[in-house]
Amino acid sequence: MSRPPVAQPTASAPAIRRGTIRTIAGPLAGALAVFALAACRTAVPTYPSSDPRPAETTLLTPDGTDEYAYTSSAGAMEVVALDTNTAGSLRSAFWPADSPPVVDGQTCATWANQSAPSVQQGAALRIATDNGSTRAVTVTKNILFGATWIFNVHTWDTAATPALQPAGSISLKPELWPDDEEAPLPWNVCVRVIGATLDLKVWRGDETEPGWGDTTHGGSVTLAQRWVYPGATGWYIGHLTAGERTDFTNLATWKYVLTSPPSTPTTAGADLRSTSAGSGGAVSITGRGARG
Repeated sequence: MSRPPVAQPTASAPAIRRGTIRTIAGPLAGALAVFALAACRTAVPTYPSSDPRPAETTLLTPDGTDEYAYTSSAGAMEVVALDTNTAGSLRSAFWPADSPPVVDGQTCATWANQSAPSVQQGAALRIATDNGSTRAVTVTKNILFGATWIFNVHTWDTAATPALQPAGSISLKPELWPDDEEAPLPWNVCVRVIGATLDLKVWRGDETEPGWGDTTHGGSVTLAQRWVYPGATGWYIGHLTAGERTDFTNLATWKYVLTSPPSTPTTAGADLRSTSAGSGGAVSITGRGARG
């Protein structure tokens, strides 16, 4: 089965659409039009798939002495639970080393394979650690009751009890469970946060990439304002038991920056265009939170 490569963003839409401006007359309309043109954002790559940079990881929830082994190469990560692990509730985030902290960011990955349906892949954004505590926003494949067509959005503060709080969910059953059977991997998953808005889109390996706002392939969740802050952009992995493994490919991240007004206003969001994983030497690390 062929897999479309994960895409790179181009310029995104003005915050105010042209259709909205046309409904307002007089000087206010002109002022809003100028504001709309000035509010354009561009997605700038912070980690292209050809980048051989190693990964950093952080622990979100420990589980005894369990550990994962991470093996990274350009645009790819293999995660394996150690054979000595005794449980299955370890959760971690990982991201490219030396990534800039950004408020508005985007992460994409192909979930290439998994050793069991209970392996929980996901995306992590706004990952920030201060005084040993980590805050983050994650979007993860639901594994409860086998309902893997649901994507759960959580906020994390490891200094709090409990460390995670639900922020919303997005159901994609027609897309990911056609005919009431789980579509096989690979799944391509992109998540972006712009201000308090979190957007998700997912497409199977036999599909072309959809646009942002395609409700068959994704959806949006509004975050509380306290979760709008700068942090690293990356990915999530959890719930592997001893010997279980998964592979992420086509890993890539972006930041959104304000840019000069375009010569012609647009209404489309930043879609992705093709990139592919490059070659690079593998780097292996083992631990519950490490850099390698």
